[in-house]
Amino acid sequence: MPLPIPEFIDKFDKRMMSKVKNPEGILRYIALGITAFGSAPVTVPLELAGWFFAPTLVQVWFGLALIADVPGHLMFIVPSRYIFQRQRPTPFTKAPLIFDKWNIFSFPSAHSLRTWTLATIGCFGVPAFSYLFIIIAAVITGTRIFLRRHYPSDIIVGSLLGVVLGILMVTVFPAGIGNPFL
Repeated sequence: MPLPIPEFIDKFDKRMMSKVKNPEGILRYIALGITAFGSAPVTVPLELAGWFFAPTLVQVWFGLALIADVPGHLMFIVPSRYIFQRQRPTPFTKAPLIFDKWNIFSFPSAHSLRTWTLATIGCFGVPAFSYLFIIIAAVITGTRIFLRRHYPSDIIVGSLLGVVLGILMVTVFPAGIGNPFL
């Protein structure tokens, strides 16, 4: 039996989503393009490429992102979705793949966890670009609401988990001597 989302959160989410209409035309395609940058099929290959081909110090941050991405997904997202089993605001129109059944649920957002983990690691790795990382993460996670794939609380919880995971990664594996990625 799934755990229910608290009623006040559910009411807030439904009220907020009532203001969001399904995007149409060019805006929909732009949002779909932006949101793709928070998906595993895009982020994991980018993390791998960065880990193998970036300058040495930057490789550390790509390595951290990579080891945070996959285990973070498996430790937080998949179990939470089975525990809460919250339906998406707009259900998927196609049947999920056999190994992707957990993806029919929305709480918490995997895109949010992934993008905010990467943004947090990036803020520590290249502080000069912190604002850019934060803006990119906010835009990517915002598209999830705009496309009606997630409720606001899905995004908030996924984002908070991502920030905590990013901080944990840079705390456990600080750049420099003894780092397993150097």
